[in-house]
Amino acid sequence: MTPVVNQIEMHPYFGQRPQRQFHAEHGILTQSWSPLGRGGALLAEPALEEIARAHGVETGQVVLRWHVQQGVVPIRTSANPERRRVNRELDFELSPEQMAAVDRLEQGRIWGQDPEEYEEF
Repeated sequence: MTPVVNQIEMHPYFGQRPQRQFHAEHGILTQSWSPLGRGGALLAEPALEEIARAHGVETGQVVLRWHVQQGVVPIRTSANPERRRVNRELDFELSPEQMAAVDRLEQGRIWGQDPEEYEEF
């Protein structure tokens, strides 16, 4: 039986293009965990900061919008109520050039949490 949803690690550093293509071909919705790459370095990327300035938003919103525009459902979590509110405000659209700039951040998995080898619980 084919799953309806597959939850995978996905963020601009690890875009999972082949996996998402497989999902699209089989009618599987992609849901991304850690869509902001656990913050840190990703949210300080100059390309994301430039795009954020152009839209008057935060870099995290740019990353979440990048997910949404690809038909991916990002799992957004935060202990901070204000952060949760801001992360829902995605009423802007990235241009094809901006989407490509985010895509160029690809560098692969960054934490060594390959599900074939890593078990969190």
